[in-house]
Parts: sequence; structure tokens; C-alpha cells
Amino acid sequence: MNNKQSIIYLLNQGANVWNKWREENPKKLLHFNVINLRGADLSNRDLSGVNLQGIDLQGVNFENTDLSGSNLYDADLYEANLKCAKFNKATLSSAKLLELDLRGINFNEAKLDGAILQQANLSRANFSRANLMNANLDKADLSEATLCDAKLWGANLGEVKLCGANLTGAQLHRADLLEANLTGADLTNANLGGAWLRKVNFSKAILQGTSLINSQLGNANFHDAIISDCLVHGISAWGLQNLDTAQQSNLIVTRNDEPQITVGDLEVAQFVYMLINNHKIRNIIDTITSKVVLILGRFKNMPRLQSISEEFQKRDYVPVIFNFEKPVSHTFIETVSTLAHMAKFVVADVTDPKIVLQELPHIVSSVAVPVLPLLEKGSKEPITLSDLRVNHLSLLDTCRYEDIDDLIQSFDEKVIDPLKTKGEELSRRKAEELMKSKEVQ
Repeated sequence: MNNKQSIIYLLNQGANVWNKWREENPKKLLHFNVINLRGADLSNRDLSGVNLQGIDLQGVNFENTDLSGSNLYDADLYEANLKCAKFNKATLSSAKLLELDLRGINFNEAKLDGAILQQANLSRANFSRANLMNANLDKADLSEATLCDAKLWGANLGEVKLCGANLTGAQLHRADLLEANLTGADLTNANLGGAWLRKVNFSKAILQGTSLINSQLGNANFHDAIISDCLVHGISAWGLQNLDTAQQSNLIVTRNDEPQITVGDLEVAQFVYMLINNHKIRNIIDTITSKVVLILGRFKNMPRLQSISEEFQKRDYVPVIFNFEKPVSHTFIETVSTLAHMAKFVVADVTDPKIVLQELPHIVSSVAVPVLPLLEKGSKEPITLSDLRVNHLSLLDTCRYEDIDDLIQSFDEKVIDPLKTKGEELSRRKAEELMKSKEVQ
């Protein structure tokens, strides 16, 4: 009886006979590559250390089977029954485990690099120290799974469920976790450097000592998350959600080879990183505080606003046009106020009185910068302006003009000079008030 016939014969004798033979022949190396196992019943057997490389194992029943240390490289396990099977230290590199039920399976120290685990149910599975580099786990369920010290470099974890998973010390460098759910996950000392973390749900997740270097965090949700002692050099943190509910502390902005700078907020960390690493950003900040001109108007008057903008540009200012065409909301008003606080001057086309009624009172009362209303002749000045001037010195007299050509031709006289004069006046008053307060003290 040759090797193939012997293996088939023993397998067909049932689990007890097979397991007894394995016990008696613990050092015998078994190669199944010449055997057709598709659809076979191999449940309850000791197949530890066997060679199943590249074999078609579709539909095989491996329930309760010990495959520890076995070689299943490139094996096709489509629709196989792996309930309660053991895969610790097994080789499953490039294996096909698509859509399988692998709940609670032990993959401790297994090699799963390049494996296909899309949409598999891996909840409560153990992947401690497993190699999942470049594995495809798209839309898999890893809820409450253990991935301590697992290697997931470059893995596809898009839309994966990792709720309550233990990722302590996991290596997720350059992994793709787009829209993954990490609610309640423990990422202590995990490496997410360069990972794609857009729209990830980090609600109640623990990120302590986690590396987020160069990671993409756009629109991630940090509701009630704990973020402390993390490396955040080079992060992209635009549009983060619920960050105000997170516990944040000691976020390290600088590289390991640089003097340490820490901040207490992810969004501030991004800003500080850009500030200390980009000379252009520093120039931009200088520009914002000295050259920005906020131009307020409505879209239907855009050609006029653009002409005004071009004139400011010619004089080395940085014009910012704010379009009031969309409905006003609380957020909308806050945005205008933020821009006004950064501006050197504010210019408002009040030919459409809605702007005055809704926005100028808010700006004039909260921002101490010169505000110049512009009004085309023939239009009636809103009464709001007269009321505002009573208590707010920053609001200039309305600049009236025949048409846009008339305004452009006398731009320095009607626009630039009055704004500069008012700016100097406000600066003098501020300095005088500061001196008086010091004398009182």
C-alpha cells in the first residue's frame, strides 16, 4: 500500500483510528497534496503539522479538528466547516477563507499574510501574535477578537467590525480601515502609523501610547474615546467628530529624534505640526494677521465683488469673498465671525440690505476691525447702519459710488485710505486703554 492509499485508508477508518495512529507516529510527516479531499469529513481528527498546501478543501468538514502547525498555504477553504478547529501556529498564507464562520477560532501565532477573509465571521477569534500582513478582511466581523501584537501591516480592514476588540500592541502600519467600527476597542500601544482611518468609529476606544504618525483621520468619530500619550506627528485630522467628548492628553507632535513637544488636542496637534514643520504655514499666519480682507456680499453681485477683490489683490492684500446666497444658520454666522476675527479689514456690499440686517450687527459688536459698508447710489441705506454707528467706532461711514467703474477709479480714496485711517485710530485707542489699565493696577 503506497503513501496515498495508506492515508486515505486511515482517514476512512474514522477519527479514533486516525488519532490513535497519529499518536503512535508523532514524527511522521504527512503530505496530502496528492489526495482529493473536497467535501471530505475530517472532523475530530488530529491533523496537526500536516501538509495541505494548495489543496482544494472546499466543503471539507474540519469541525473540532486540530490543524495546529499545519501548512494550508494557498488552500481553498470555501464553504468548509471550521467550527471549533484549532489553527495555532498554522500556515494559512494566501489561503481563501471567504465568508466563513470562524467565531472563537484560535489563530494564535498563525501565518495569514495575504489570506482572503472578506466578510468572514471572526468574532471572539484569537489572533495573538498572528501574521495578517496584507490580508483582505474587508467587511469581516472581528468583534471582541483578540489581536494582541498581531501584524496587520497593509491589511485591508475596510468597514470591519472591531467592536470591543483587543488590539494591544497590534501593528497596523499602512492598514486601510476606512469606515471601520472600533467602538470600545483597546488600541493601547498599537501602531497605526500611516494607516487610512477616514470615517473610523473610535467611540469609547482606548488609544494609549498608540502611534498615529502620518495617519489619515478625516471625519473619524472619537465620542468618549481615551486618547493619551499618542504619537501624532504628521497626522491629517480634518473634520473630526465628537472630539469634545474625548479625554485627550499628552499628544506628542514631534519625532523621536526631536525635542518633545506635546499638546492636549488632536486638531491642535495637526496645526502645531504644520506650524513648526512648514515655513509657508508660518508665512500664511503672518498673512492672516496683516493682509486678509473679508468681503461680504451675495452671489448675484459676484462680478462686483470680484472686481473689488482684484483691486485689493493689486495692493498686496489677501481678499476672501464670503457668499451669502445660502440660508443663514448658527454655524454660518460663526464662520463669518471666525473670518472677521482673522481679517485686517471687512468690506460689505450693503446694496442688498439682508446682509446688514443679519450679519453686520454680529460682526461689528464682536470684532474690533474697520468695517466699511459699500452702497451703490440709488439704493437706500438700511437704518441698521446708523444705529450701529452710535456704539461701535469700528463701523465707517457708508461709501457710496455711481457704479463699479466709479468705485475702481477712486478705490484708494474711497476704500483703502478710510480703512487704513480707521485702523490706525482703533490701534491708538487700544494702546491708550491698555496704558490706562496698567496705571490703575
